[in-house]
Amino acid sequence: MKLILTFQNKLEDKGIIFHEKFLEVLSSTIEGDNPYLIGPSGCGKTYMVGMIAKLLQIPLVEIGRIVDGTTLIGFSNASGNLTPTNFFYCYKD
Repeated sequence: MKLILTFQNKLEDKGIIFHEKFLEVLSSTIEGDNPYLIGPSGCGKTYMVGMIAKLLQIPLVEIGRIVDGTTLIGFSNASGNLTPTNFFYCYKD
């Protein structure tokens, strides 16, 4: 946790702002939980996840809004073949 606070302090010194729940969500993620983030547009959910991905050195794949199962895993194109989404590739790999 000391390393994380050092990282956060260095970035705050450069003027980077952290979400108030950053450490809580980061700790949950490191412990293997999958935090569910709820909030209105513009409250910092994606920004916070991007900061966590950067800190943990993992790629961030944005899938946008999920409407139903087909928008999550993919859809059938006109030929009847599955057109997978970014989420599908991340889950598969």
